[in-house]
Amino acid sequence: MGTETHLSILRSEFPALASALIREFLPQDIAYNADFALHPDEPRHHKPQWHQWGILTHTDRFLHAFDTEVQAYMQLWNQTKQYDNWMAVHIDGKRKEDLLRIGILYHDLGKFTSRHLSKYQHSTDPAYPDFSFGGHEAASETLIHSHAAARLHALGYTDAHIQYIGRAAALHYEIAKVRDRIKYSGEGYSFRFIGSDDFTREAKLLHLEYADYAMEVGLMYLGDSLAKTGFRLDPMPKDDTSRLLHPALPDIRLSLERAGLPAQHIDCVTHVPVSIEAVRVFLSLL
Repeated sequence: MGTETHLSILRSEFPALASALIREFLPQDIAYNADFALHPDEPRHHKPQWHQWGILTHTDRFLHAFDTEVQAYMQLWNQTKQYDNWMAVHIDGKRKEDLLRIGILYHDLGKFTSRHLSKYQHSTDPAYPDFSFGGHEAASETLIHSHAAARLHALGYTDAHIQYIGRAAALHYEIAKVRDRIKYSGEGYSFRFIGSDDFTREAKLLHLEYADYAMEVGLMYLGDSLAKTGFRLDPMPKDDTSRLLHPALPDIRLSLERAGLPAQHIDCVTHVPVSIEAVRVFLSLL
C-alpha cells in the first residue's frame, strides 16, 4: 500500500482516535469536554477566532493546501528545486514528502489532550467558552509515539519513520513562536515586523536550531496558516495599509456573519498574508 492508501485509512480512523484521546485526557464530568468527545470536529470546540473549521476539517484542509497552495508558493518563490531536493531524501526507504503528509495528519493531535479554558473569555455561550491549546504541538509529538505508533508500525512504518513524523508535527508552530516572542517590539504582527532585523535574526536562529528540519518548519507553518480559513485577500497585499483597508474586507465580514463565525475571525483572514510572507522570508534563508 502507498502513502495515499495509508492516509485514507488513517483519516477514516482519526475521528475515533480523537474521541478516545479526549475521553482519556480531558475530564468528562465537564459538559463541554463530554460534548467535545462526541463532536471532535465541532468548530466551536476549536478556536473560531483563528480557525474557520473544527480540528478534523482543519487537518483535511491542511493536507489539501499542502498539495495545492503550498506547491504553488514553492514555484512562485523559486523554491521548487530546493523543495524537491529536500523532500526526495529517503528515510528507511520512504520519501520525506510522504512521511510529512502523515505528520500533517497528526500535527494537531495534541489539541485533543491539551485543551484548556482561555484566560481571555469573550464567549457568552457556556457550552462553548473560549479555549486555548498551548503546548499542543509538543503534545502531538508525544502522542504520535504513545498512541499512534502501534498503528503506524502495523502499516509498515519503522521507528525512524515515526521519529521523523513526530518531529515534523511538533515543529509546525515554530515560526509562530518567533512571532509570539517579539511581536510586541512595536511593529505588531505585520509586514514591517516580517521585514525587520529582529525577525531575520530569529529566523536564522531557527535555521541553526532545526538545521535538519528547516524546510519542514517552513512548510508546516505555511500549510497550517493556509488551512485556518478559506477566506483570502487577493491579490496579495503589499503592505499593512493595503491589507487592513483591503476592498474585500466588507464582503468577508458579511460572509463571516452569514457563516456564524465571530467577527474576530477577520483577524485570522488579515494575518494569513503576513504568515505567508514570514515563510517566504524564512525559506529564502535556506
